[in-house]
Amino acid sequence: MIYLFYTLSGMRSFIMTLIKWRIIVLIEQLKKVTLVAQELGLKQPTVTFHMKSMEEEWGMPLFEMKTGRILLTDAGRRLHRYALKMLALQEEAAREMRLRGGSHKRLSLLADAACSSIMASFAAFALEPAGYGIEWLRIEEGSGMHADIRIRERQETADADWLPLPDADLRLAVSREWAQAAGIQAAQAALESGKPWIAPAAGTRLRSQILTWAAARGLDLEEGHAVPDAVMAASLAAAGLGVAVVPIFSDPRFAQAATCVLPDPGRMLLLPLNGIPPYRLELKLGAGVPSEARLAISSWLQSPPE
Repeated sequence: MIYLFYTLSGMRSFIMTLIKWRIIVLIEQLKKVTLVAQELGLKQPTVTFHMKSMEEEWGMPLFEMKTGRILLTDAGRRLHRYALKMLALQEEAAREMRLRGGSHKRLSLLADAACSSIMASFAAFALEPAGYGIEWLRIEEGSGMHADIRIRERQETADADWLPLPDADLRLAVSREWAQAAGIQAAQAALESGKPWIAPAAGTRLRSQILTWAAARGLDLEEGHAVPDAVMAASLAAAGLGVAVVPIFSDPRFAQAATCVLPDPGRMLLLPLNGIPPYRLELKLGAGVPSEARLAISSWLQSPPE
């Protein structure tokens, strides 16, 4: 009860302080106490009381009457600068709280995979029916930060805590305009064309898969760029800056999520890579993930799209 009393008292004090800052700003704008009262939805005597209270608090005159108008004194004008800043901070805080009003309904996601943008899109789609959003943590796994949803490249040793996700076929993304101009119709020809390889980050399983596949075919990939995400690689390839190997999901749900983040198909041509193993991922939900969010992800994975 004592805590509640002090909480309510503090809130009232905060609100009263904001009103006083607004009075200073409005006096400078309107020059009339009656107009200030109307703007604030207060009675004129209440505004006058606050004006006198402020002068007592600051120990100096802040307002003066001249030719029927209320003006700020020199001290009042100095205080006016701070009033503007305080109100701007209050408005910024209000905007932030409105934007984050549902922050308790947001789950953190760590996608430690070479297609993290697609995984973030998948999680956003999956959680939306349950009213949850995602907070995408773009950090290294070793940092130790907890995440509600973890997605990673599938490990060789199965772990009961991790749920396998649908496999993705690997395709070679190239600029459609370049491929048509050069008469490129197959991945082998594109890789032998001299176009630089837009490679996944070092240490990823996707990079290892590509290099193993290329070596078995006697292909010497010339690495021109190294990027952390397949969507970024696809975008660079679509712009004609190189060729990139991109995971393409046949599962309709994941295909839907990927379509939202991959480049326009009109700019990008996807060529099959014969004989390369599929790209495999797995997912783990933290102990604190609410049951409705778990159900939403499970339902999204199991149900076909409408």
